[in-house]
Amino acid sequence: MLWVEVLNRGLDSDRQGLVHETEFAAAEAAATQLERDLELLRAAAASLTMGTLPAEPLLAATRQWLAAVTLHVAAGERWSGFHLPALRAQRAASALPARTEMLLSTALVQLFGLGEAVKAVSRCHGLARPGTPPGPWGAENDAASARVAGLAEFVRAGWQQCPRLVLAPRQARYCSKACSNAAFAARKGVRDPDYFAAKQALYRNRQRRRASARVEVASPLFVD
Repeated sequence: MLWVEVLNRGLDSDRQGLVHETEFAAAEAAATQLERDLELLRAAAASLTMGTLPAEPLLAATRQWLAAVTLHVAAGERWSGFHLPALRAQRAASALPARTEMLLSTALVQLFGLGEAVKAVSRCHGLARPGTPPGPWGAENDAASARVAGLAEFVRAGWQQCPRLVLAPRQARYCSKACSNAAFAARKGVRDPDYFAAKQALYRNRQRRRASARVEVASPLFVD
């Protein structure tokens, strides 16, 4: 889904693929609007998928955004790695480059047009260790997502749930193998605190045996 890809790429520091125009980096108004639009899109997604009600200023700004768009139909195409649907949306007045404006507005309209299908999207169940900076979703949505994912205990203990979204029509839970491994390790560590210490000890013993075997093989053989 376009809005899922837009929000996930919006998490990257370089906003990969959301903008292409070389002058964008120097356009403060465009950069400010991009961050604001991502915030509004994120708040709308949280509301529709988790039932968390955005603050009134965010609701008012989202209504204004939707009221300002005009719709048009175009042939489906790929741009900057995104699959653009046939139904497009765009605001006439925007500080964003035209293609970026179309991408963000189309993502918002698609999100609100999905109905119950939006529930097929959820936050990744991966975890980042305590001390990791919090993501952009906000404390309320973090808490709600953690409850759904069975991660509330970890989040209360200072862990951070992965901020990426997962399209999960078949109950997929993770955005990557790395997140799957991290969640497994965290849960295993809680259930069996000695598990990883024992695993590390076993690994070190295996390495010592291998090193010893290499030394024995390399020892010279003397024949009288």
